[in-house]
Amino acid sequence: MNLFANTGKAFKAPTFTQLYYEGRVVVGNPDLQPESGWTYEAGFKWDCKSVSARIAGFYMTYEDKIEIDRSQGRPYHYFNAGSYNSQGVEWKLGLYPFTDRHDFLSDISFTSAGYWAYPVAENTDGDEYQPGPKFQNTFAVSYATLPFNLDLQCRILAGREDDLENYAAFDMTGKVKVGKGYVTCAVENIFDTEIQTTGNLVEDASSRFVYYEPGRLARLGYTISF
Repeated sequence: MNLFANTGKAFKAPTFTQLYYEGRVVVGNPDLQPESGWTYEAGFKWDCKSVSARIAGFYMTYEDKIEIDRSQGRPYHYFNAGSYNSQGVEWKLGLYPFTDRHDFLSDISFTSAGYWAYPVAENTDGDEYQPGPKFQNTFAVSYATLPFNLDLQCRILAGREDDLENYAAFDMTGKVKVGKGYVTCAVENIFDTEIQTTGNLVEDASSRFVYYEPGRLARLGYTISF
C-alpha cells in the first residue's frame, strides 16, 4: 500500500491556429492570453500478486482556459474562459486471477481505467457551462504471451457536453511474432456503433451540428523495432 499526493503547475500558450486561423467553422483570436492553472491530486496505490489498484481524487483550477465560444453561431471563436475547474476521481485497476495456474489462463488479465469528473467553465457572458464529458472508462481483457498478444477493449463515454450522445464501443488489437518483427492487426469499433465526436445538439443553440467517427476500421501491418 502506498499513499501519495501531488501538486502541479500548468502553463499553455495559445497555438498559431487558435490565434490566427480563419475558416467557415472557427476563427482564431489574436488577443488570446496563455492559460495557466494548478492541479491537486491525492490517493493510494495497492499491489499484490493478483490485483493492482490506483485510485485518486483530483481538483483542477485554471485561469484564462482556452475554449471555443459556440453561443453566437458560426463561425465559432476561441476565447479565454473566465474560470475553469474540474474535480473528480480517476482510477486504474488490474485483475490477474489465474497467476497460479500453469496453462493458458495464467496469461489472461482484466483492466479498467478511467475517471468521473465535474467540469465547469464560464462562457463569454459569465454563465457556467459543462466543457467536457463527466465519465470515461475503458474495460479490457488481454491475453499476452511472448509470441502472441490479443486485447479486447470496451471504451465508454457518458455525461457528455452539449447534449452529445453517450456511447460504448468495442475495439480489438493483436500481434504475433513472425520473423524479426510482428504481424499486427486491429479492428476499431467492431460493431460499427454510431459515435458522435464533437458538436452541439442543445435545443436552443444558435447553430446545431454534429460530427461522427468514420465507423468500423480494420488495419493490418508488420512492425519491426530496431
